Amino acid sequence: LMVMTATGAALAMLVVMLVLVMVVMVLMLIMVVVMFMLIMVVRPVMVIVILGKSRDIAAGIDNGELLQLIEKHGLAEKMSTSGARTIELGSGTGFLSRHLDRICGNDATLELWDLAGPSPVPGRTFREGDAETRLWNEADASADVILSASTVQWFNSPSRFIGECMRILRPGGIILFSTFLPG
Repeated sequence: LMVMTATGAALAMLVVMLVLVMVVMVLMLIMVVVMFMLIMVVRPVMVIVILGKSRDIAAGIDNGELLQLIEKHGLAEKMSTSGARTIELGSGTGFLSRHLDRICGNDATLELWDLAGPSPVPGRTFREGDAETRLWNEADASADVILSASTVQWFNSPSRFIGECMRILRPGGIILFSTFLPG
């Protein structure tokens, strides 16, 4: 017969929770790798995924490193090309949106999608609604760049989201999104 103290029980519960968090993190990483492999087989596009360890890290990535990645991977040139269509899913407060507006210029289309308005960038197309379901109604091969900063983790089916993004991307299109893992 084993008697466990309250401290021992709390410690055991903490260990179990840490193991569960690590299992979830590994499963999410496996899911991202599998999605990436499937995407590369289906269509030659670039998918850039940023996995932060916490909301604070993801916010830091959104505010600076995400913009650096746009420059590093040639997205600014692709986004500013005449006739290019860029979609930001989850425009929120508009921090990234205002930078995207500057990058896209007047010759390219920038659409901002979010659950609620108003548009963070006046004069740009704003689509209010659920991005997951809105993607279903988009035409195949109709977008050049899709960006989403710290929103993917809230979707009902991130894998379906990626699939729908792949469907609406033109050949050579790019998906750039950041997300954070539990913790």
